[in-house]
Amino acid sequence: MGLTRFQEWLHAAPLSDPIERRLSPLIQFVLIALSAAAAATVVMGLVTRGAAALRLEALAPTLLFLAAMLLALAFLRSGHFKTALWIITGATLIAQARNTLSADLNTIGIAILMAYAIPLALAGLLINRRALLLTLAISAFIVHVTALRDMPNPGLATSITLFFLIIFGLLSFFLGLFNSTFRAELANSLARADELAQLSDRLHVTLTSIGDAVITTDDTGHVLLLNTAAQQLTGWTQAEAAGQPLHMVFRIINEATREPVQSPVDKVLREGTVVGLANHTILLTKDGREVPIDDSGAPIRNRAGTIVGVVLVFRDISERYAAEQTAERLYAAEMQARQEAEQSRRQVAQILESITDAYYGLDREWKFTYVNQTAERILERKRETLLGKNIWEEFAPALDTPLHAAYERALREGVTVGLEFYYPPLRSWFDVRAYPSKDGLFVYFRTINDRKAREAAEHEQRLLAESQRDTAIAI
Repeated sequence: MGLTRFQEWLHAAPLSDPIERRLSPLIQFVLIALSAAAAATVVMGLVTRGAAALRLEALAPTLLFLAAMLLALAFLRSGHFKTALWIITGATLIAQARNTLSADLNTIGIAILMAYAIPLALAGLLINRRALLLTLAISAFIVHVTALRDMPNPGLATSITLFFLIIFGLLSFFLGLFNSTFRAELANSLARADELAQLSDRLHVTLTSIGDAVITTDDTGHVLLLNTAAQQLTGWTQAEAAGQPLHMVFRIINEATREPVQSPVDKVLREGTVVGLANHTILLTKDGREVPIDDSGAPIRNRAGTIVGVVLVFRDISERYAAEQTAERLYAAEMQARQEAEQSRRQVAQILESITDAYYGLDREWKFTYVNQTAERILERKRETLLGKNIWEEFAPALDTPLHAAYERALREGVTVGLEFYYPPLRSWFDVRAYPSKDGLFVYFRTINDRKAREAAEHEQRLLAESQRDTAIAI
């Protein structure tokens, strides 16, 4: 916890430049380490030299260096990155100049000059080319002054200065090149990192915002992420589920058998393909609810094609499940009703076929809906040729006759009509009764040819009898 807070503190400097923001924690850490080293130097001086270490001339360089480091840290923490680097470079340059001026080149040699690489590297890598050139010029001046003081021959002093300029000039040149490349590469790296971070944020927002529940796992089947919908469905929070085996969070059973169902994630990891759950799968939530779901699992692959995890997408289908059950019940009821209707139709057909009268049904468009066997025989037409056909087209001579008028009246007024009607094409008399309904007409009829023949014979006999009586009277 303490280390995490320290890292957060290092990253809290208010810097807008991404490169400065990336380098700031490292530089702060170095400044703290140098400050601690300077303080340790003072303490070690007290331990080894006692009160002599407290003299101003002994303490001043170390205290000045410590003050410079702390000042640079303060500037860096306040967002002044370049100012802090100037202070660090200046402090190291002053410390090196003091060491150079206090030493004798004849005694320690020119190896001490190599330490100037530190301020030059700081200026060249972290500030800019102008700072690098300025640092190189000041360093060369200090070296030349020291060489003139310590070397008996001015020519040798000049040679030492030229040697310093050549060595550190080349170093400065390469530092400048490296600084440009380093900053460009670092800028590109930071840009790519920002793009990846933005992409990761967008993906995270997308996963957590979509309506379907989403769980992602690693390649061992342990939970990495639950989006909001998945947390609501499973009853697990992200903090509780992270790192748990999937079967602890995503418990599924078969609705009929109540047996556990194999997790699709296991199959995805084993086969590397997209898989889905079987029908009638129930999710057992953390709080004991049972939720019907359907889902699918797909592998997550890296650029090399290796499976690095699985994404599981599932949804609550309670409403659909209830609708399907309702539809199944309605379908069963409809089939039963159809069976009952078919049975009733058969019974009605049996009744209509068994009656001695002829019968046919008409809808409101005058189309035949039923014709029994007796009607087939009397009308001399098969029912297959009449069903769905218009009666006035199939029996055109009956149009605009008393039969037509009676049928029209029955439908129009909703009254039962009856009449005796002679139909010439069939050379028959019919006794017809038509009963209206909401769907059309029910028509019962029978032939009355025998009765009409008897009536005609009786009428002729009466006429003959009356004629004979009239003749007898006349005689």
